[in-house]
Amino acid sequence: MIPIYKLSHSYMDLENDGGHLWVLYHSAPDGMLKASLRDCVSLTERKSWILEFLDTKIIVNAFIACNHLYTITQNFTSNILNVIYDFGTDKFFDNTPEIGSWKRYGTPSNVQYDHTTKSINIFDNGIIYSIAVQM
Repeated sequence: MIPIYKLSHSYMDLENDGGHLWVLYHSAPDGMLKASLRDCVSLTERKSWILEFLDTKIIVNAFIACNHLYTITQNFTSNILNVIYDFGTDKFFDNTPEIGSWKRYGTPSNVQYDHTTKSINIFDNGIIYSIAVQM
């Protein structure tokens, strides 16, 4: 199996988004990254996408919230959060808007969107960062 992202030890990411479950994973036969939208109760797949445009060798984490695909990349000093794709319209965002960045201490191990506070919470080497977003 292929780890889901650069420097990752995980093989899939799960995210609850309202009454749906999003799953990001590598397909076994072709190694392509895929997104699957599933019903939370029955786990029946509603729709799936092949994410050929996403280079998992340069991103260190990704997640889906409110029908948007977010990625985290790194440079020497920072982690950078971008929104790149809208699953609702099946369109890319122009110029991949940067949502936020923070000092890099390690590789973010967990990223979640909190519907209550409307924030993205990132766990990075024992430090928790929260970025307020408008969705």
